[in-house]
Amino acid sequence: MTAAGEDSQRIVLTCEGVTLDVGTPDWLAARVLDAMPHGARQGPVVDAPMIRFDVGAADANGATLQLEGDGVLWRGTDEDALLQCLRRELQLAVAVHAPERLFVHAGAVAWQGRAILLPGSSRAGKTSLVAALIAQGCDYYSDEFAIIDASGQLHAYPRPLRVRREVDRGPPEEVEPAALGARVGVRPIPVGMVVVTRFVPGATFVPTHLTTAQVLLQLLDHTVAVRRAPARALDWIGRAIDGVAALGGVRGGAVEAAARIVAEARDLPC
Repeated sequence: MTAAGEDSQRIVLTCEGVTLDVGTPDWLAARVLDAMPHGARQGPVVDAPMIRFDVGAADANGATLQLEGDGVLWRGTDEDALLQCLRRELQLAVAVHAPERLFVHAGAVAWQGRAILLPGSSRAGKTSLVAALIAQGCDYYSDEFAIIDASGQLHAYPRPLRVRREVDRGPPEEVEPAALGARVGVRPIPVGMVVVTRFVPGATFVPTHLTTAQVLLQLLDHTVAVRRAPARALDWIGRAIDGVAALGGVRGGAVEAAARIVAEARDLPC
């Protein structure tokens, strides 16, 4: 896909058992490497199934850039937007195809050695609530994906938090966990609580207790690979939430909700 005469290379990445192959012009290779998903490692070309993407010029003079995967995924002139799209697509490919992990769209923190999961879609307020829970003394595990293994344990995905300074205005800013004073989790831990909530301006967080079935459906609804591996998703998430506390309800300010969540979590077994 590169323009005629343009030098190019292939970058091979491995992440969570998934091999990714990205073709890029030489002049963009360093930025492509910066867009690799959390935990990815660059390696040599291998004789293994690979998920392939191509980045390059969509026309001969290079004025328009294009990202190809399963069809054209992005086209335009903004290099930063191209790299943001590539990062999302690489991350999604890992989340869909990882053989030994389930990726659930959820914030995740730890309190007293047990995980608190906050499932939700983009713009549901996961990151602001994770940041408020960090301020309450929780350890940081993720603001985007809760990663579950076959035993139901949570693994850390401590990428920089994508903080929106004003609701629905402007792109998110990446903030390193250390800038928030966060301790970052490093070891797998069991799940102790699931909180199903979303931000509603002016709301007060008055949580109700949810049943195991309600929590299971919520987590399956936010599991990336649920259509590809439904039996595995049902089994592993079922193990993760066996006997956990579960709360639900809309919330207003993240600080108020975080204080209530931590108060509830103090009663969890260590």
